[in-house]
Amino acid sequence: MTTAIMLHTVVALTMMHIWTSRFGDCQPEPSESVKLRLVNGGSRCDGRLEIQYKGNWGTVNGRSWDMPDANVVCRQLGCGAALRAYDYARYGEGSGPVFTTDVQCGGSEAALQECKSEPWGDTGYSHSEDAGVICKGKSQVFISAVPRV
Repeated sequence: MTTAIMLHTVVALTMMHIWTSRFGDCQPEPSESVKLRLVNGGSRCDGRLEIQYKGNWGTVNGRSWDMPDANVVCRQLGCGAALRAYDYARYGEGSGPVFTTDVQCGGSEAALQECKSEPWGDTGYSHSEDAGVICKGKSQVFISAVPRV
């Protein structure tokens, strides 16, 4: 085999390994503390998704963001099921790092960090596609009957 063909083969195999092992392999360890919150919405169960990872607050890129992803977040926050999943910074652009993108939850995961995604870290993405959700917990209204006098 010529050097050029060998080099091409090594590069192709390396790129294939990076592509196949990169997706979903770099989530936080279970022992790592990851906190979630929703901001800029009407309640604690409505807003832009922000995560605290390695001591910093940041966001999640909304590319591929959908209802199974939103359901995991809503459950993790104790807000019931998701009613809507938003991308493109529906609740305004966040600040800090955009920690991950291409989140692909099956819907049954207990926590966002269990879902497949691009590796966690500062992705370098802008905040123009920050993910957001509306959870069922937002629409729960408790009305007490007050007798008229």
